[in-house]
Amino acid sequence: MTDAQIGYGTVLSFGNGASPELFTALAEVNSLTGPGMSRETPDATHMGSPGGWREFVGGLKDAGEITIECNHLPRNATQDATTGVLAFFASGETKNWRIEFPGSPAVSWEFQAVVSAFEPDFQIEEKLMLSITLKVSGQPAFLGG
Repeated sequence: MTDAQIGYGTVLSFGNGASPELFTALAEVNSLTGPGMSRETPDATHMGSPGGWREFVGGLKDAGEITIECNHLPRNATQDATTGVLAFFASGETKNWRIEFPGSPAVSWEFQAVVSAFEPDFQIEEKLMLSITLKVSGQPAFLGG
């Protein structure tokens, strides 16, 4: 029997910076992709590298980006230009974010990120859509499980 799950019930939320911090769920998220973590691999090859093979070392890590697709709700407080992700994009502020996975026990990713892209999509016969990109800053924390 598999332990696989569907993504339904996953919640992306952002913090208010208070202590204790309160998180607010971003409205009507359809999909999340990422973070696409990577590591640099500096070339450490030297004149005596065995057999003439290149050698590499593990370098700095990058937590990557998270792409969010959601229903665009321009009047919603979590997406608007006053208190929502459009305001975060305009300010360039780094905020605390959380992805909570469905199921029990509770499992989440917590990270700091900057809204690096905000792209609405308006089609004549389709619902309004919004694509948001978060650039993760520093090390994300995997909690629970």
